Amino acid sequence: AFMMAAKGVWRCQNSYGEFYRKMKARHGPQKALTATAHKIARTVYSMLKNGTAYEMKRMKERETRSQEKRVVFLQKEVAKVGGTMELPSEAKINELAEARLAAAHG
Repeated sequence: AFMMAAKGVWRCQNSYGEFYRKMKARHGPQKALTATAHKIARTVYSMLKNGTAYEMKRMKERETRSQEKRVVFLQKEVAKVGGTMELPSEAKINELAEARLAAAHG
């Protein structure tokens, strides 16, 4: 069941989809699928063991950190070619992130 869940996550715009795509780039599709299924299984096991619900807050925090890392990477790449990069306002970033989460889970 976890393998089936992992197969469906590759095009999702959430932390599991991002994990799958990162693992696929590093190790290939089969290992990425297995690693993602294992990650989902660990999450489910933890939820069952502790009697807790899945925390969307953690996923949002992970996505925020990931986005911050992407911005830093892109700024460095733009600086290499001698350009500058203008960032959108914090309100616009939050609006886009909420719309992305709503579309992914909605």
